[in-house]
Amino acid sequence: MNIVEILKTSFARLKENPVLLVPILAISVVLALLSLLLIGSMVPQMGPFQPDAPVSAEEAMGFAGMALGRLITLMVVGSIVGLLGHGMTVLMANDALSGNPVHLKDAWNRTTARVVGLILASLLVGIIVSLGFVLLVIPGIILAFFLMFTFVALMLNESSPLQAVGRSFQVVKQNFASVFVFFLILIALGVLVSIVNMVIGLIPVLGSILAVIIGSVYATFVSVFVVAVFNQLTMRDGEAPDPEV
Repeated sequence: MNIVEILKTSFARLKENPVLLVPILAISVVLALLSLLLIGSMVPQMGPFQPDAPVSAEEAMGFAGMALGRLITLMVVGSIVGLLGHGMTVLMANDALSGNPVHLKDAWNRTTARVVGLILASLLVGIIVSLGFVLLVIPGIILAFFLMFTFVALMLNESSPLQAVGRSFQVVKQNFASVFVFFLILIALGVLVSIVNMVIGLIPVLGSILAVIIGSVYATFVSVFVVAVFNQLTMRDGEAPDPEV
């Protein structure tokens, strides 16, 4: 498996099909607006909590409860919307890599039909990885490594959440060396994008907008890259390819 060739192919398919960027970019915009609506709207209400203003226990508890409720709402909605966007991107990426037409409506219909499985798989992966991190962090990283193809397997193979988890473990186990190189490349790309966003974020207003765009492009490219690698590994029927760079 030539990692560089897969990187080039992933970039080419993304360039040929810019519609792939829509789901994750739309999610970023929606979540930013929702954050502004739910969290930003609380700023004017913080007036009573200025140092010179007396605050009763009831007011403090009420404000804390409201803040917690809005934060939980944002997290729940963000998680569901994020899963839908990720599922759509995986399906669209697979279509692009297969040379098929890429359509938002078709991807949306297929993803919404799998939304329950996506949510259950997300909870399952979250619990497994969280338990791993509780055990001195390293087990959590190892488990995340073996579960990296769970959502791709769920969407492309129409597997159940448990089957998708098992499929991801199987693919990684059979192709450990190749997947490890791929995993390192993902980490390197993530670090690079984080540094770029950190620098760009220093620019007032425009920096935040550019950071959202760059982050969305990166997340979309990673989805295409993951699907491309998964397809390469699974088409070999268990034969583990040597990693090439």
